[in-house]
Amino acid sequence: MRYLTYILLVLSFVSCEKEIPFDGDLSAQKVVLNCYIGAGEPVVYAQVSRTETVLSDEPFTFVSNAVVQLFDGSVLIGAFTSLGEGRYSLDYIPEAGKTYGIRCVDPLLGEVRSSTIVPNPVAFEVVNAEPVDEFGSAIDVDIQFEDGTSDENYYHLLFFTNFDGQSSLLPFQTQEEFLRNTQELSENTFYYFDNCLFNDNSFTNQLVNLNLNLLSSLNTENYVQLVHVSSDYFNYQKSIRLAADASGNPFSQPVQIYSNIEGGLGIFAGYAAEEQLIE
Repeated sequence: MRYLTYILLVLSFVSCEKEIPFDGDLSAQKVVLNCYIGAGEPVVYAQVSRTETVLSDEPFTFVSNAVVQLFDGSVLIGAFTSLGEGRYSLDYIPEAGKTYGIRCVDPLLGEVRSSTIVPNPVAFEVVNAEPVDEFGSAIDVDIQFEDGTSDENYYHLLFFTNFDGQSSLLPFQTQEEFLRNTQELSENTFYYFDNCLFNDNSFTNQLVNLNLNLLSSLNTENYVQLVHVSSDYFNYQKSIRLAADASGNPFSQPVQIYSNIEGGLGIFAGYAAEEQLIE
């Protein structure tokens, strides 16, 4: 299983760095806390920084001497260990279906906190995988899963390949209407993993079938991950995508990056990933 935490933290941190709005106070700084918590993963990682003032040449400052704590309800699980450069880790295996809290105390700017739910994993099956043509440079993949039992469910779909011992993300395309209706995927256009977010608003049945065209060969090790994510995760990643689309477009409306950190900025979000080999 490829753990998503480091990838997600990098994406979150870069996005926060670029999109934090100026609120008119030259002296105002905010704590930026980013943490993704995954069901069954052996370590929880967090990242802490401060926004800088408009008088500074730097957009942010890493904070490596904060106190970061994880909670199960009101019960303290433990304190994170600083790894330097604003990175923190805690050896703990989160449980699916639980609500967790996080608290961060910056010695300069004070306390921020948040809470999120870790969803239950959603099992899926690769029901078919075959080459698109005789050249074998693309794979037609059919995936089937049962939608989660809660009223609103959110998903993140990712593909990986192993090459020379390294995992790389794979692009793909799809004709699925409910994916294109999220404005994340469009016909005849290739997108990467962080753009394939979708919810179950358009599902007519609990049993869901996906057909996708993957840019890879069956001669290599390819994997698919279906990640059941919290609403915080979905809204944050969605806002990042919208902000990226708006960047550099003088006719677009400003996009506010979603945050669920009380007293600061950033994201604390849960997920549960299931993975299968495509063969």
